[in-house]
Amino acid sequence: MKAGIFTKSTAITAVFWLSLILAPQAHAVGWQIMPTGTTSTLTGIWVNAPADIFAVGTDGTILHYDGTAWHPMTSGVTESLYAVWGTSGSDVYAVGTNGTILHYNGISWSPVLRYDGISWSPLPPEIGRTFFSIWGSTLDSIFIATSTNKMLHYTWAAWADELASTGGSFFGIWGSSSFNVFAVGSSGRIVNYDGSLWAPFTSGTTANLQSICGTAGSDVYAVGGNGTILHYDGVRWSAMASPTTRNLYSVWCAGSDVFAAGEEGTILRCRDGAWSAMFTGMINTFFAIAGTSATDFYVCGDNGIMLHYTGPLPLCPFSRVAGAGSAKVASLRQLRDDRLATALGALIATMYYQNVGEISDILESDAGLRSRFGRIVMGALPDVKALVSTGSGSISSDKLFEMHEFLTDLQDKAGPKLQMDIDLILRGIESGWLTALLGVIVE
Repeated sequence: MKAGIFTKSTAITAVFWLSLILAPQAHAVGWQIMPTGTTSTLTGIWVNAPADIFAVGTDGTILHYDGTAWHPMTSGVTESLYAVWGTSGSDVYAVGTNGTILHYNGISWSPVLRYDGISWSPLPPEIGRTFFSIWGSTLDSIFIATSTNKMLHYTWAAWADELASTGGSFFGIWGSSSFNVFAVGSSGRIVNYDGSLWAPFTSGTTANLQSICGTAGSDVYAVGGNGTILHYDGVRWSAMASPTTRNLYSVWCAGSDVFAAGEEGTILRCRDGAWSAMFTGMINTFFAIAGTSATDFYVCGDNGIMLHYTGPLPLCPFSRVAGAGSAKVASLRQLRDDRLATALGALIATMYYQNVGEISDILESDAGLRSRFGRIVMGALPDVKALVSTGSGSISSDKLFEMHEFLTDLQDKAGPKLQMDIDLILRGIESGWLTALLGVIVE
């Protein structure tokens, strides 16, 4: 009789059980996927206020978030737009390919105009020249990083090119003031503007540097190819230890916390000088990150993906049982880090993220379930270790039965979302693909 239950419930007992034990605790339940209504790659984002956010991307895509949903805006162009920045919700700029510069006045987007002494007219297109990044300190001091060795600088109604280096391109720009502006670019280029001239820095790298931000002129960060992360302390640039070798495309500073985003779902956070990975369960490439605080920011990327982070996870169920600082929890976290490097790990963690709050609340309110949970997890730990370390494993039918009974009782107290996810896993097992991926053998 047990065998029939186990065949159909392996999803719950293996996959869902692994999710309860192994999913990361620090940064996940706060990740929300936001519908954007587009499949265009989103490459830039600027946050004016929590209910006033702009994002730009390929094919002239511009989106606006009003605090409730993302809505498309009419850009009037089909050029790819790479960056967006503004001084207020009614003074916003977007830049992109072929010298595109658009301005939003709070009502509509239009090409930036220039005055030739007689009349106003749109800036002429610069075919082949791409504007990658834009930043300004005031209405009358705006800088654009370009695909050439020149910066475009706006002062008092006039746009002018300024020679920044002897060659290469520039991809990111940021400043602490109009008299202290940094730009980064190809082959490790970093330059600084002092209000009159651009001068080079020694970066110590040949990697392409894609983005730059800072909290002050003596606390500046740059990121780029192969996981490169640099820091400027007001005197020199130095490399920081990076937890990834994937390309990083954006860096954003939120007070004492710094965040970076890049390839294959990579999001990093720097706290107290140390960088660590934030797990999202996504495999998209992220091109831009920005927000209002370390617990309220947005990440966008390919296929119109937009993630919103709203804060860390509550204490996970197993920490509630074993104690947040216990050696048992630390051991499981190490196993977790190894396991979540796989696509299956991402699936497990994503499912867990969506339900951890409810599971924690149920265990908190029911001492009997909480006690059973702790006993079952510790009993299954050797099997989980074998599964994580070897990629295959076995589990006794008695243990599976006990797990099944527990999860059945948990389901009785769960809401529709948690019940639906368990049913979804169950169908995956019945079709065979999930058990094959797990490599779990019932003995």
